[in-house]
Amino acid sequence: MIIIGGKLLEGDAALVRRELRGAARPALELRITGSSYAELAELFVDNAAFSLRHGGEDYDQSEYCFAGPITDHRDGSFSVIVGKKTPFELEREAKEQLMLELLTERGAIV
Repeated sequence: MIIIGGKLLEGDAALVRRELRGAARPALELRITGSSYAELAELFVDNAAFSLRHGGEDYDQSEYCFAGPITDHRDGSFSVIVGKKTPFELEREAKEQLMLELLTERGAIV
């Protein structure tokens, strides 16, 4: 089960590696049934918070923050790809945050 936007979707997930946003990155391929393309396109956008329910527990998947392609398999199911940030992107963000903190601390940014 996939929980997103207050909705419970029928489906499962598989770890994959995909070319997305110009980089090969870890991703989840979500195979979903009982939804429409329009609904999935509205729910799965960049930075959409979602969880996977397994064994009665919900597991946060917000690290998969890049919305990728949605594929209609023409059998009532869709695949949605959601990707993680690469180590390079995470490192760059950490450096940018540190620079912002240093500039703020030193009064360069008010």
